Amino acid sequence: IENLFDSLMQGYPISSMLFWKVSGEAKTSWKFYKFLDSYVEKYKIHNDVVDTASSNDFFAVLDGQQRLTSLNIGLYGTYASHAYKKSWEYSSTSFPTKKLYLKLKKNNDLEENVKKYVFEFKRDWDKDIECDIQNEKWFRVGKIVDLHVNSEYSLDDFIDDNSFQKEEKSILRLLEKVIFTNFSINYYEED
Repeated sequence: IENLFDSLMQGYPISSMLFWKVSGEAKTSWKFYKFLDSYVEKYKIHNDVVDTASSNDFFAVLDGQQRLTSLNIGLYGTYASHAYKKSWEYSSTSFPTKKLYLKLKKNNDLEENVKKYVFEFKRDWDKDIECDIQNEKWFRVGKIVDLHVNSEYSLDDFIDDNSFQKEEKSILRLLEKVIFTNFSINYYEED
């Protein structure tokens, strides 16, 4: 998920997807699944079945499910993996919930690392902006959705309220552009 978001920020294509426009009897002839929005290693790794009997026509994903699920978890969901030296029995301490954050500084060590933008799932961080022990700022990726759709409090307002530096502003504006403006995802429809 972290690498996918970095690829999008760098403008790399993430391949085409194939969608099926489902209508008529096909809505009840097949099982369809919701998108996974909160992954928990070993415990919540499969999508729930959705009842489509009374649904309007919809699109099913034939190819691209993992990429779209990754985008969904990064923007709207949570990720929980097993914590080192903890029990494998499910608990919030053994499988802490994390949200995706973007470091508001480019990775300057590109020769050794192909990542230009650093995305990481962070636990115990609830704020939209957090600082790590090196005093580096991190932005909660899902907040970009709120800032884009809220006409009363935009990304520019958020930037002004948080006194960002030039590079930090640039990275946040790029994230918004990648998610809402750039057409990085190509897809084909089948009836």
